[in-house]
Amino acid sequence: MVANFGNALLLHTAAVLAISGHRWLAALVLTASIAFSYFYARHAGASLSSPLRAPSRWKPATIAILCLLWIGFSLVLIVRSLGGGDGDRKSKGQTQAAREPTSRGIILRPRFDKVKLVPPRPRPINLEERRQALAKKQLIPFRGFYWIYQPPDFMPPPSSPLQIGTPSEFRFRSNDTSPLRLTADERFEIPQSLSGVSALEFEIQTTEEGRPSFAARLILRDMATIPNGVIRVPEQPMKLIDGGYKVRFDLPSGSRISKFDRLTVDFVSEYHRLHVAPRVAILGFRFL
Repeated sequence: MVANFGNALLLHTAAVLAISGHRWLAALVLTASIAFSYFYARHAGASLSSPLRAPSRWKPATIAILCLLWIGFSLVLIVRSLGGGDGDRKSKGQTQAAREPTSRGIILRPRFDKVKLVPPRPRPINLEERRQALAKKQLIPFRGFYWIYQPPDFMPPPSSPLQIGTPSEFRFRSNDTSPLRLTADERFEIPQSLSGVSALEFEIQTTEEGRPSFAARLILRDMATIPNGVIRVPEQPMKLIDGGYKVRFDLPSGSRISKFDRLTVDFVSEYHRLHVAPRVAILGFRFL
């Protein structure tokens, strides 16, 4: 009688643990039940004087109390397993979201319309119009890429996602408060001549609140020369001119290169904003 009651309790425990999601404990209790049955069946033929078959009588009240305690324990496990499912799923979802990899860089491609250039019809030369055109040279639109990346990298990794737009349309922030760098890079199929050019002026569009809290520096490269010729112009502040922001880079005299086929603009934020990429876009530049 006692052996059957004990075996029933073990089987009941294994079933409750399996329902509540404790599979390893259920397997352990089931193994104990099988071992108990085998042990009892092996020694069932022992004499009554054997300690394995020693007569013992359990009082009905004791059995009833054990049954009530066991039923209460089973109900607690079942209610906990049914009520904690959503919490477990939420915690698993949060853990999975936390483990999702983040990108160390992003590449942006600005939108621009394809324009077909048509040569103008020849007309008599007007010296006054020519002077005005030289005084206010045409703005060359920027059609390169924007790179957002983290030091010590010098550019986004090759696996970085590519998005359409400019940094002025998005808000990029480091997820671990480490510094972010913003670089605008454009390469030209036809090298741009620097003959008679003393400076480059950029028109900048920004969606920052208030005045821009960043500066810019310029790098011009001639990739055709070996070693590559480079002009580096240090940081220059943004200036509000005619309702728009502009930055002027004066080229150093006695430069070793007379043309460039790659243009790079690095935007440098203030110390307290290094973890946020500047919300800017380069409208274009002109030669001065």
